[in-house]
Amino acid sequence: MSIRWEPTERATRPPSTVYHAFASSPQFRKALTAQSRGAVALLVVPEPKRTHLSNAQRVLRIGGSATRSLPPPSEALQQDTLNIPVLLVSDSAARELMKTADTTPSRAQEIIDRDLKPQSRPLLDTDLSIHLRSQYVKEGITYNVGGLLEGSSPALRGETIIISSHHDHDGMTTDGVWHGADDNGSGTVGVVALARAFQTNVAKPKRSILFVSFAAEERGLLGAYFLAAHPVRDLATTRAMLNFDMIGRDEAPTPQTDGLIDIPKVTSNRLNLIGANYSPDYKRVVVAQNASVGLVLDDRFDHESALNIFFRSDQFPFVLKNVPALWWFTGFHPDYHHVTDTADKINYTKMAKILRLAYLTAWHFGDTATPPRFVINP
Repeated sequence: MSIRWEPTERATRPPSTVYHAFASSPQFRKALTAQSRGAVALLVVPEPKRTHLSNAQRVLRIGGSATRSLPPPSEALQQDTLNIPVLLVSDSAARELMKTADTTPSRAQEIIDRDLKPQSRPLLDTDLSIHLRSQYVKEGITYNVGGLLEGSSPALRGETIIISSHHDHDGMTTDGVWHGADDNGSGTVGVVALARAFQTNVAKPKRSILFVSFAAEERGLLGAYFLAAHPVRDLATTRAMLNFDMIGRDEAPTPQTDGLIDIPKVTSNRLNLIGANYSPDYKRVVVAQNASVGLVLDDRFDHESALNIFFRSDQFPFVLKNVPALWWFTGFHPDYHHVTDTADKINYTKMAKILRLAYLTAWHFGDTATPPRFVINP
């Protein structure tokens, strides 16, 4: 059994610096270590002294799909080397189990944070049985959609800028049709609009641009993980990625974020950029290009741990491949993952400004002699 927490984590680094979340994150390493030592399963305890919701509690606040079964494993998990089950346990179950070791999860965390040493101990005289309910998952086929605009420079057209979104949503539920105008009709329209703009411009950037609309984002970033694992362009020479996921609304209080993150009073001209810790160069370019656009740029989501935002959109699998990649995001709102996410609520003026900024940014990345660098350990 392990705690979903690292000593001094919050004090020493922003949440988005949990690098390579599947390949080398602390939780994944714990599971691999347990497996190598002969463990048949790993029980993961939520951070005992957390001031935010656990992942399970957060999901329950989203609504809609939260009552349905979990999505199938992502492409990343299908390719990993972990062969034992990893199960999340409740706070109450963790307390009961640790009674036999004469401690509590909270006490163990306090000592680990203070001494920076493991607090491993056996759970004496403990018999544990786990009953799992399995289900059959229906397999299906879905498609990423992509198009390539070849760069104008023979020397640089082999390098790539990616502009992406996801086009899937959760379809119909008992509540009706989830229209998904913002999530993620807005991002999909954004990719198509930029593809048209770059294509109709007589001048072309020196590097090639790959426009991609991913499938199965809502099922666990499956389309993005697949392309990252089976790229059509060399990721070693992919210089930047602009990922649009929900770029059409004004951020507003919602049950998912209430009490977890501060929302500015005015959001009608605000754009959140997520992931800049891994490429300050990228962010500097966006800030410079924004001088002629006039949006308010916000990096709040790079400094929170309650919502796990950084891991939740299609740029993330490419961050795992060391590609400078930011998620462009206007924020949550009460219609997120509900039937009320409709086109009449889109802020089209703001969305147009975001796409102008994205066009200028992508053009800069496509032409510059010094593309943004990726920082592995920010």
